[in-house]
Amino acid sequence: MTARLRLLLAALLVTLFVVGGSTAAWALWTTSGSATSSITIGKLAAAISGAEQMTTTFSATNQTVTSPLTLTNSSNITGTTATTLQVTSDSSSALAQAVQVTAWPVSGTAACTTTTAVGTGSVSGTWATLPSLSTTLAPGAATVWCVRSTITASAPPSATANVHIVLTTTNGSWTSDVVWGGFYLNSSAASTS
Repeated sequence: MTARLRLLLAALLVTLFVVGGSTAAWALWTTSGSATSSITIGKLAAAISGAEQMTTTFSATNQTVTSPLTLTNSSNITGTTATTLQVTSDSSSALAQAVQVTAWPVSGTAACTTTTAVGTGSVSGTWATLPSLSTTLAPGAATVWCVRSTITASAPPSATANVHIVLTTTNGSWTSDVVWGGFYLNSSAASTS
């Protein structure tokens, strides 16, 4: 093959690649498509129920009340539910301090009765100083605490304490919005014998 023929063949091949390839290149650059994907964003939330059922009026014949409290991790991720207490400023903090409280986790609301023995994992204090009721829960899971309140002789007569149980769910540095459940403690003129 002569040099001239080789040069002509090379020029022909280059022309074919450019002309034929330009269509493919144009198609590559102008073809559009779409892809969809989804991701679940973790959102922390908490729920509390049963607090209002702890409202009670203590008397000489009604010095102890036992009631279940349900705390729920209503998040879509695992989190730790934990409580704090607030006694409203327009009510009796002295009464809240004079009511002894013991709380412990139970299997369900039906397992919290006046005759239920205090179980493992219990915390104790008063309605002014009760340690946090804290539990790590899976998404949507709930825990029930059995809460027993007993008025003491130091309680002021004819007083009312408005107690708020404040609940949050946390995961690392993330914290849910605050929710709370409230109830009233009332002392009669003769709460203790």
